[in-house]
Amino acid sequence: MFREIVFKVSDEVERIVERMYEENFFTFSIEEEEEGTFLKIYLNPGEDIPDFLRGMNLEFVQEKEILPSDWLPKDLLKPFEVAPNLVVDPSDVLEDEERIVIKLTPGLAFGTGYHPTTRMALSFIVENIKNGMTFLDVGCGTGILSIAAKKLGAGKVLAVDIDPQAVEIAIENALRNDVKIDVLESNLLEKVKGKYDMIAANILPEILLEL
Repeated sequence: MFREIVFKVSDEVERIVERMYEENFFTFSIEEEEEGTFLKIYLNPGEDIPDFLRGMNLEFVQEKEILPSDWLPKDLLKPFEVAPNLVVDPSDVLEDEERIVIKLTPGLAFGTGYHPTTRMALSFIVENIKNGMTFLDVGCGTGILSIAAKKLGAGKVLAVDIDPQAVEIAIENALRNDVKIDVLESNLLEKVKGKYDMIAANILPEILLEL
């Protein structure tokens, strides 16, 4: 069960979306209706509204509890190509023998394949991963990068995230794709040991500088 909180938007929509991405906040949608433009955000039970939203010109409309399936946009339920020869299929309906298919349920963890940085990371993996290479995914979110690397021939794959919910989702997605990856709850490289041939870190630049 998640919380859906709705605001009426008075500011420019582009500025709001840009700020959302700057703050690494991705569980939201913008909807145009006859009454105006509305911002919907999705939070876990007990999770506070982000402070940065309080400084924006937003008018609170309502709050309610919903199931995850109720807030997923229909577009997220259709297969879509995220990189050359790599397709995400959230609905398990795609049969494609020519391309690699990742079965992925979008949720509150970052990494659905829609965000540009995720697509760039996937394209790099497609072009550079070699059979047997070891792969480390720092800030794994849904595990999409790790799953892609494994399906493309990587050997040992370790996915880490500080968010326990992301760890749980990454494990579920690995099982759904029938791939063997190790998933670990860790603050960046705190619990990571050993060297890796390829490291992916699809996280904010200021956090990367700490590595």
